[in-house]
Amino acid sequence: MEAPLVKEFLDGEADTLIQCVEQEVNNWGLVGDVEDSEIYGITVNDVVLENITAFKPVDEGDSILAVGKAKVNVTAEYSHPDWDTASYDSEDKVLIPWDEVDGETEIEISIDVSVSIAVDEAGNLKEIEALSFRNSDFQYVALHPFEHYK
Repeated sequence: MEAPLVKEFLDGEADTLIQCVEQEVNNWGLVGDVEDSEIYGITVNDVVLENITAFKPVDEGDSILAVGKAKVNVTAEYSHPDWDTASYDSEDKVLIPWDEVDGETEIEISIDVSVSIAVDEAGNLKEIEALSFRNSDFQYVALHPFEHYK
């Protein structure tokens, strides 16, 4: 299958693509770079597909499989213990946080995806059937940008 046709179709289905990616990200999970952090309230703002490769179906009328890389812009809420102001317990040799840090951050992630696209009787691309991630089960993300620590 000619990838430019599939890429064009997927670009035209931007809203559906964002919904599919958002559902998958929320099911899949993000892991913050701060110990004991929790990430919730994940909203996908934008999805840009790159390096799309499409495969013709084995039987005529079957779905088309497309694989590629998705650059995803996400807004997420997070919370984690305030390790910067934690006290050190010398007896147990552990940090004890007294406060919680809450916030919202914008994250850019890169995810390998596979997309199943339904076709009509004439072989024209019809709709996105399914989207799934091909990476590991979790995506590790930086909650606080480097500029935060300057």
